[in-house]
Amino acid sequence: MTTATATPTKTEAPETEAPDFDRIENDLQGRLAALREQRQALALDSLSDDGARERLPKVEADLADTEAESGRLALARAEAERRELAAIETAKSEAQEAALGRAKQLRGERLKLAKVLDRKIVEFVDAVSDFALACDEQSRQFAAADLPQAAAGARSAQALRIEGSIALAMRGKHFPAMERLAHISGRFQRPVADVEAETRLI
Repeated sequence: MTTATATPTKTEAPETEAPDFDRIENDLQGRLAALREQRQALALDSLSDDGARERLPKVEADLADTEAESGRLALARAEAERRELAAIETAKSEAQEAALGRAKQLRGERLKLAKVLDRKIVEFVDAVSDFALACDEQSRQFAAADLPQAAAGARSAQALRIEGSIALAMRGKHFPAMERLAHISGRFQRPVADVEAETRLI
């Protein structure tokens, strides 16, 4: 019987914390100042002191190493900044690509919703037309009954009633196509059926 061996999974290297460049630079500047001061003092003392003459090359070597380290720090800071900018650009590029991909996906969603909208618009227009025809027919019947005031009332404010109902339905919705309806006075923002139920023509 064979036993399966687990394949070790690759783990991502943990992100290293950015060096404290200011602290390192301050430390280097302090060392440079101290070494330069020592070299200057030893340069004078070495003219008359063998011990100072022997220590001077060591201080000069330490000073050269520290100056080189300071130069490398400047390069490291520049590289860190370059990498940070590159990471920002990469993230920006990835975000733009994701946004473009989503925008392309929305084409299909828009087409589907456009078909739904077309169907609903036809249904809405049919409903408005049926309501308007009923109002007109009622007006004609009132006129035939010799009630001109009721006949006029049956036709009045049809558009306002419908627009008020639309404005009511728009509350809290994203509805840029007919924003003007949102400005209809609040007292007119009522369902058409509610207005109809309260209307008394005779």
